[in-house]
Amino acid sequence: MINIAICDDDISVAKEIEELIKSIVNTEVYNITIFDNGDDFLKSDLKKYEMVFLDIEIGNISGIDIAVRLRNINKIAIIFFITNHFRYISEALKSMPFQYILKPISQQKDFFIDEFKRGINKLKKSKHSMLVKTYYGEELIKVGSILYIECLNRKVDIHTKDKVISCTGKLQELIDKLLPYDFIQCHNSYLVNLKYIVQIKHNVLMLNNGMSLPISRRFLHSTRDSRDKYLAGVNI
Repeated sequence: MINIAICDDDISVAKEIEELIKSIVNTEVYNITIFDNGDDFLKSDLKKYEMVFLDIEIGNISGIDIAVRLRNINKIAIIFFITNHFRYISEALKSMPFQYILKPISQQKDFFIDEFKRGINKLKKSKHSMLVKTYYGEELIKVGSILYIECLNRKVDIHTKDKVISCTGKLQELIDKLLPYDFIQCHNSYLVNLKYIVQIKHNVLMLNNGMSLPISRRFLHSTRDSRDKYLAGVNI
């Protein structure tokens, strides 16, 4: 089940978004919840939402502030900002939205459908799992939980959000499997998940857990280019 929240104080806009979604997907596997104010949305279980449509100007609380609070609790939710204009864009970027949809929605229907489908494809990537051989047997790992993979002294360690998994095989085998899922190689010894990179400075990249990884000269341009495309929502 994919949980979607629509938060807009104009209930007609919220209903329009809901109907558009229902026209695209099988609603049996999508749970859509509508909120007509930010306070009720913030009181709900923010961790469960995988996609959020959020009005930037909603009542007495800024949609941008709501997004920042959502992002502090839920790192993976795909956020669509619904807005009449782009004057808040620089401030809104702090919460790393997936896309902006201009009102009226009826004039953006084709764009909305294309971007919604792109968001669903991104969700599917994050839900993908792969089977790896460890020193203790086989283990199923959710691809979206992998921060980075390290290969030092012929030992391959998969660093997830919760643990480190040591596995057999070669880094190149994992590269071949994971490049289609928004991973990039930044060094001969490292493969990293683009969604966890928060900063690239000189020849070092920072992850959202505070970890830093080196970028070798060979991969510096491709790492920066892939990161820029990822933030811009361009398929790599």
